[in-house]
Amino acid sequence: MLRVRLNARAKVTTASAATLRRAAVAATLLLLCGCANTLHILKYELSVTRVRADTPPITSAARPKPESDTVAALRRAGFDTYLCGDAAGLNQAWYARGQTAHAPVADKSVSKALLTTAFAAAEAQGLVSRDTALNKIDGCPVPAALQPLTPAVLANMGAGFHYAENAMPAVYAGPEWACRILNLPPQVPSGSRFNYGTAQSHLLSLHLTDSLRQPLNRVIDNLVLTPIGAQLDGWTRNQDGDVFGGSELLLQPRELYSFGRLFLQGGVADGTQVLPAEFVASTREPVYQDTGRAGFAYSWGWWLTQLSGQPVQIAEGYGGQMIVIAHQSEQIFVFTAPTGGWVTARQHQERVQAGLEMVTAALSVQRKN
Repeated sequence: MLRVRLNARAKVTTASAATLRRAAVAATLLLLCGCANTLHILKYELSVTRVRADTPPITSAARPKPESDTVAALRRAGFDTYLCGDAAGLNQAWYARGQTAHAPVADKSVSKALLTTAFAAAEAQGLVSRDTALNKIDGCPVPAALQPLTPAVLANMGAGFHYAENAMPAVYAGPEWACRILNLPPQVPSGSRFNYGTAQSHLLSLHLTDSLRQPLNRVIDNLVLTPIGAQLDGWTRNQDGDVFGGSELLLQPRELYSFGRLFLQGGVADGTQVLPAEFVASTREPVYQDTGRAGFAYSWGWWLTQLSGQPVQIAEGYGGQMIVIAHQSEQIFVFTAPTGGWVTARQHQERVQAGLEMVTAALSVQRKN
């Protein structure tokens, strides 16, 4: 099994104060409700290692704040960062009181877009193939009932096993996450339906890191972030030494913006073709239209919808983390929000809706002008 080789600048916190606080909250809930899922969450929190890299802050000139009504809406929704700009650079920036421009953000499922992008970059170098039939992942056999299982199927949430996002933490409550995931009950042939789940992203990350023989943080840095002047600020690894793929990656808000700009510019950064233009274009073409989310399609880690009459692609993470790219208007929007404690599904949905309404308003004003 692949073990993480930590960057010399990385700082590991196995039982940090934050981890102990999360464990204490989970333990309290366990005592109050006897919830089996809470026990699994507690086991997860006590078994993972949070790694923080000693990365330099991105320096930039101060930018104007958005209009007062936008700021008021950001505060009401509970966001702590808002960035807006275009391919030329950042035009507006707002940070809530106590938040700094350089504080790393746990971007949650925005990590999925980073992961699929790293896979595409590796594929462009001939190191992996999206159509490879996966017979084993991290040493665990892929059941025949799940075939055909390929990296493309995993990247687009098409695996055929039963999994309910945010409702089945047991797969992360012990070692050998790949085996736990692959042993979930099969329901349909893989590729025949959409079923969003971080478990699939983690399987893809294990395949990618085993193929490249490097830990996921290094793969993403080398293939995606270093070429755009960014670097992961942190990640989480499990007790087997595997970096959690598809969630828990940390970036500074400006790095999230730079990642979005890479897609706005067709995969080009500083005159260099970092990503194949064909892959960037494919992320705007739905792989699945029927996602169970009205008005939203999905493609390679990105949600696709329409705002103010134009198509947009969205990398979205739990709690309200978002990169929104409007190619027609050549605009990028970044939102971040606190994820500590217990963010409810309703809070998440309300934040996302508020953010999309602000983007809609901004695009509508631009269209009128």
